[in-house]
Amino acid sequence: MKKGEMMKKKFFVLLCSALLLILLTVEARAAVKADWDQPRGREVSFAMRISKAVPALVIVRLHLAVGLQVVEINPQPKKRDDKSKGLKLMFTNLGSGINRITITADRVIKRRDITGTVIYKDPITGAMEKTKIRW
Repeated sequence: MKKGEMMKKKFFVLLCSALLLILLTVEARAAVKADWDQPRGREVSFAMRISKAVPALVIVRLHLAVGLQVVEINPQPKKRDDKSKGLKLMFTNLGSGINRITITADRVIKRRDITGTVIYKDPITGAMEKTKIRW
């Protein structure tokens, strides 16, 4: 085999390996998307769609209207931290696919009463990611 042909083969193998590694990393990367459902009286829920690579910890920060108190969360978070301007929830038991979180308040909830953000550590890249819960 000529030296030029051998270099072409090495280059081709290296290029294919790099492309495969990129595709596997993109496919395995965690992606979390969250959307609110319409409020139903004192209840509102949001759906978190988690890709195949599931983060070990998902933090949900909720910003609540003044005077709105959360009385129940389903499923129960591992930890709940009530702050003066909101609520921080930590979940460790979420799986890939759709995870629905339901929140019950002490009064009727309107769309403007609650906003939220989902924070998680990507298990592949190790980077902290943040996404808003969209209405």
